[in-house]
Amino acid sequence: MGKEHGKQLSYESDGTLRKEHNYKDGKQVGKQYTFLKGTYDLYETVYFNEEGFQDGEYSSVFTFGSPRILGSYKNGKKNGRWTTFAEKAAIR
Repeated sequence: MGKEHGKQLSYESDGTLRKEHNYKDGKQVGKQYTFLKGTYDLYETVYFNEEGFQDGEYSSVFTFGSPRILGSYKNGKKNGRWTTFAEKAAIR
């Protein structure tokens, strides 16, 4: 079996996009997106450098859209300040 290369899209059984990941020579590279199940709302964004290490800003959100985790990576290691937010449901 060959190495993964190019854009890889994963879908839920209802047809909604779940993940959009990019590969080069079997390593994740560039921005990677994960969406909330059953929606097109972004859940997680992470960037991978050419060596396949997480590098740059990272973010994830709760199902109601508020930030969950914000931080950054440098060559695969957490870098600088990371913030984890408490879960609070949106008031309607």
